[in-house]
Amino acid sequence: MGRTTRRQALPRCGGAFLLVGLVALVAGCSGPPRLPVGTAFVLAGPVAADVVAASPGGEPEGGRPGAPAPGVAGPEADPGLAGAAARAAEASGGRAGTGRVVALVDGEARPVSAGWVASSDGRRVQADGAGWFRWEGEGPGDGLWLAGAPGHVTSVVAGLGPEPPALLHLEPLAVTRAAAVRLPTRSVALEGQVLDAAGRGRPGVVVVLGGAGLAGAPAATTDASGRYVLAAALPEAGVPAATVLAAGVLGGELGVLQGVTVGPASRSLPPLVVAPATLTLKVSAPAPPGLPPPRTTLTLRAVDGTRLGLVDAGEGFRLAEVAGLAFDLAIEARSPDGLAYSRVERPGVGLDWARAEVVWAEAMLPPAALDPPPVLALGGDLGWPAVAGAAGYTVRLAGPRHGDGWPWEAFTVAPGVRLLQPLGRLEPGAWTLEVMAWDAPGLAPRALAQVRRLRRVDRTGGLRVSGRRVELAL
Repeated sequence: MGRTTRRQALPRCGGAFLLVGLVALVAGCSGPPRLPVGTAFVLAGPVAADVVAASPGGEPEGGRPGAPAPGVAGPEADPGLAGAAARAAEASGGRAGTGRVVALVDGEARPVSAGWVASSDGRRVQADGAGWFRWEGEGPGDGLWLAGAPGHVTSVVAGLGPEPPALLHLEPLAVTRAAAVRLPTRSVALEGQVLDAAGRGRPGVVVVLGGAGLAGAPAATTDASGRYVLAAALPEAGVPAATVLAAGVLGGELGVLQGVTVGPASRSLPPLVVAPATLTLKVSAPAPPGLPPPRTTLTLRAVDGTRLGLVDAGEGFRLAEVAGLAFDLAIEARSPDGLAYSRVERPGVGLDWARAEVVWAEAMLPPAALDPPPVLALGGDLGWPAVAGAAGYTVRLAGPRHGDGWPWEAFTVAPGVRLLQPLGRLEPGAWTLEVMAWDAPGLAPRALAQVRRLRRVDRTGGLRVSGRRVELAL
């Protein structure tokens, strides 16, 4: 039995934290973290390698990449655009290009049926059942392309150039997934002890358990003798390679146990030796104007993805150098109403362990200024003042209902984009506009076919993002 997940057009995001003493800790499970605010990026690439679903005969579904896709190039939405389309096709000298429209679900490309591709000069072609399309002649001189399909967010990319894009991504409004297979589990109480290098028990240390296949294990805190009990839900076959992470609240002690075998019959864990803190990490990141002071979190990450989060309560982070531990820094400022935010992510921060104190300085991106809000009109411009430090922007517009090309999303490197929608119209009612500013690697339009929210991306170099959302009425 499958289940359908309906994606929210403009989600608000947050997190849960457990405050303890001067530092707050949040236990995480294995696996890469998801970006909690704004959007994330999907990089475009050659069509053949990562998006083509091969048929048993070895060819892509829907034909070879060079084969024409069925469909008629023509301005179906507005007959007044016929002249511009004819002139553009004649000037192109008969040149043509082939590309593909795909939907991205959890980072995996899926064929899109009933998809279409359009340009700002009024031409539109229909893609075939596997998403392949053929574009006759060059595209628009301004490089603004649109793609859409029933049940998907309309995607707009500005600045691509006249060459037809090899790949355009769509975001489904709802995704149907097969129900996850739930393996039988058994609750197990795992006892352990946290020690220092001299063998003394360490009180007040937070301990978490992670590993592939682990159904759940709340964090535990050591008692006066350093002992703790973890209540874990384990599959019947056990977990062959679990990880135990520990972080002291007041003392800054850190430790990790990796490759621990835990089975249904297990009752104890090996002793975990923590190292004393030798370095204090302080973060300097003034909030952009209009936003409250940011919250700074530092996540301890083991090799298998097991995580334990620390929240700065004003004293910085006291850290110890431990083999097998990486540190991911996140800084976020959000307005009380949630309509404006700024966030910085720096995964795998490098620290000079020969120093007693390190100050990490960041300049947060201010949210785009949308006062007064842009006027919504098909064919009109959505513009805003440039955000200092931003390398690109996403614009997302959601209307009173889904369908007829809404919601609508665009990526542009300039602070503005035209509101083009060959299928839809602006109905009276409540509309939501969000503009996000980005500073991240790979934001060139040719390298970035489309921007998606809550997608896994290569964030090894870190990023800065800010956003502002306004409610409009027509």
